[in-house]
Amino acid sequence: MKERLILRKDRFLKLINSDFYISNSNETIRYLTDASGSGILLIADKTVYIIANQLSYPAFKSVDKQIAHIIESNDFAVELKQIISEKKAQTVSYQPEQMDCAIIKKIKENAVKLVEQPYLSEKIRMIKDEYEIKKIKKAAIINRNAIMAVFPYIKPGITEKELACELEYQMRKKGSDGLSFPTIVAAKKNAYNPHAVPSDMEIADNDVVLIDFGATVEGYHADQTYTFIVGKADSRIRRIYNAVFLAQYDAVEAVREGIEASKIDEFARKRLEKEDLVKYFIHGTGHGVGLAIHELPWIGPSSKQIIEPNMVFTIEPGVYLANGLGIRHEVMVLSHKIEGEVLGFAPIVEVV
Repeated sequence: MKERLILRKDRFLKLINSDFYISNSNETIRYLTDASGSGILLIADKTVYIIANQLSYPAFKSVDKQIAHIIESNDFAVELKQIISEKKAQTVSYQPEQMDCAIIKKIKENAVKLVEQPYLSEKIRMIKDEYEIKKIKKAAIINRNAIMAVFPYIKPGITEKELACELEYQMRKKGSDGLSFPTIVAAKKNAYNPHAVPSDMEIADNDVVLIDFGATVEGYHADQTYTFIVGKADSRIRRIYNAVFLAQYDAVEAVREGIEASKIDEFARKRLEKEDLVKYFIHGTGHGVGLAIHELPWIGPSSKQIIEPNMVFTIEPGVYLANGLGIRHEVMVLSHKIEGEVLGFAPIVEVV
């Protein structure tokens, strides 16, 4: 474990463009320490410091001193000032997208120059190590086993809330530490909302039911979506369902080392364009998954990121029509040199 965490710290040290780096990201803290807790992280002079208040300090008690120095304090500004003084720091790197104004103000009080390094941690975390891949694969398998256990419940009479509750129970039962995000179960017109909240509405015959859910394993997330048709779908719904399914297939087939993320997105959109559905595809094709449920790389029209081996991201084309119909298919993909590996796919959904 020590060797793995030391390697991660070394990756940070090579990219920090200042005397030291500061972050209040729980994901960054966990990445560098394996500890799940809140605090302020500092990297200075090849040393990692975590400033944790009295409530958070117990979460870090097991962290080896070779990995990080844990400072218990309810006033991080005092500790920050002391470290800056001791290290004679003149410049401080931070990620503007994750730091709130109050923390930035406290840093400025030390007369140091602030250096913006947007998404530094996320850029480093894009390439997963063996440990991370193992945890993400386990989370994806829990997802697969949970949805297969719930599949028989997807029938007329059950409510969205009841189905969501059963799925969350099955994820826990099969090993999940918690939920990656609030489970989405959306039928009828609710499926039109990509972030629908389960309601008391009963599922009926011939309904389209969209289910988006995620398990977690030691901080690492899964994120998958399946769309089911209860009963017999009419020809229009079958056409849209198949188009989204094939858009996902084309995008997954495009995954390989060296391809631009925007090109993967383009493959999905071209398939939907053939069916005159691309105008109803209102979000990107995918996003990275790891310690955060949404992280780099972004798989979208404007993404300039180049796919490298051992990235994990979703492929999730969707079509949302104003009359209430919503269909989305989402899988997680681990990139390899010449292909993408789909993680934890449940073999219960077929092109109809």
